[in-house]
Amino acid sequence: MSEEKLWREKKWYENYPLHYLWANSMFPLCPLFEYRKYDEYNESNISFHWLCFRFWTMSNFAFEFDIVLNFDRIGFGFVLPYLRIWIGVTSLYTRPTMFLQRLFSRSVNYGTFARTTTQNLEEENKNDRI
Repeated sequence: MSEEKLWREKKWYENYPLHYLWANSMFPLCPLFEYRKYDEYNESNISFHWLCFRFWTMSNFAFEFDIVLNFDRIGFGFVLPYLRIWIGVTSLYTRPTMFLQRLFSRSVNYGTFARTTTQNLEEENKNDRI
């Protein structure tokens, strides 16, 4: 029986100390280039990320322009045929942004629904036993 890989392979910059400071996903100081070969499920893909610029290839022909101001992304981007360009900062998962997201998000109370559903199921089970 062959061994399966249950972990991902490390990227070249993850072998250096403090790589999370200079090669992070939010604002990398070192240019990050990635090529992914095609397989039976995915097409080949090329991506480049440096400072606040991200470029990656797409498999479809499209035109688009968008501006995003969200809790986890700030910036603007556009799509050219087979190319996506994003200028801005992504992955803003820090304590202040998570606090603001919880503060401005609607909270849903599932307690009443869960209680009534459980009670109904218990009553149905009692009726079935009788």
